[in-house]
Order: sequence, then C-alpha cells, then structure tokens
Amino acid sequence: MRENPVEVFIAKNSREWARKLMNDPVMAHLQWIGISIGIECLLKAVLLKHRCLYLKNRALETRLESAVAPYNTVYKAALSTKVVAKSNPWLQKQLISAGIESLWNINSHTLGTLIQKFVSKLTSSGVITKQEEEDLTHHLTTLADIRRNVDAHVFLNLRVVMSIGHDLEKVIVPVINQLLRIWDRS
Repeated sequence: MRENPVEVFIAKNSREWARKLMNDPVMAHLQWIGISIGIECLLKAVLLKHRCLYLKNRALETRLESAVAPYNTVYKAALSTKVVAKSNPWLQKQLISAGIESLWNINSHTLGTLIQKFVSKLTSSGVITKQEEEDLTHHLTTLADIRRNVDAHVFLNLRVVMSIGHDLEKVIVPVINQLLRIWDRS
C-alpha cells in the first residue's frame, strides 16, 4: 500500500452544486451518468488488476454482416484495430482463450454481472475480506439497482438530483474510496 493512498472527499460546495443541478435536468442526468460509469470503470480496473475479471468476446463481427454501407466500413475499421497485452502475460492468455483479437471484441460485462459473478473473486483470491465484500456488494448494488437503473432509465430530474445529493456521502464517496483502497493492494 502506498504511503499516501488516494482518497476522495466531498467538496465544500457540493450542496450548492446539487441545488444548481435541480435547475438543469440535462446536466443533472449527465452528471449522474458520469459518476455511474466512473465507478463501473474503477471496479473493472480493480478486478483486472487483481486478476479477478474474465473477459469475453462480444462478437462484433456478426454485426458487420448486417451493417449496410457506409456503416460497414466503421465496423471494418474497428475490427482492424488489434489488441495484445505484451507486458501482461495473464491478460494476454485471457485474450487468447476468449478469442479476442480486436479491441472492439472485448466485453468486460455489465455492472450487475460484475457484482454477481466477479466481486466475490476478490475475496476468494485473498484481496479483500468477507466483510469488505459484503460492504462493496451492498454499495454497488444500491448504485446499480436503485440509482443507476431507476434514476438513469426512468429519468426524473428531482430523483436524480436527490440521489446525487444524498448518496454522495452515503454511497458514492465510500464506494470510490473502498475501490481505491483495494486498487492499492498488491
């Protein structure tokens, strides 16, 4: 663990920021999407670092067959971008076993799947304790089921702003800090 691990704090003006979002529904929605995706990406990074995330091939090639011109050229360009993990033998083995040759074939799963299938691997591999797993799962499930799925998909401006304001100190900051602490572990 680093001498000075990274930690996220709530800004002094966060309540004022939340009030401003109440007057701008589009910005409120975009802020929530950014927070949500950021946490999902951080979780994926933690799982990959600790070798607890197994990638799968999302078979972009099948979409190429049904794409009409000029869109098929976009798929062809994406598929021509090859991916290798020369400096990470574990990741390279994963890419090969999943049949992933192109960056655009990588499927790193949805947040729900990560919670259900991969967070527990952090415990079984000795990276986190069972209590830490329960806390992390609880926070992530709250974000995924209640906040992300309800607030983002059934957009109600007031709900999104209330979620950001209330969850900031109760869920969002704690889960980000927990993921950063887990990232810091060898």
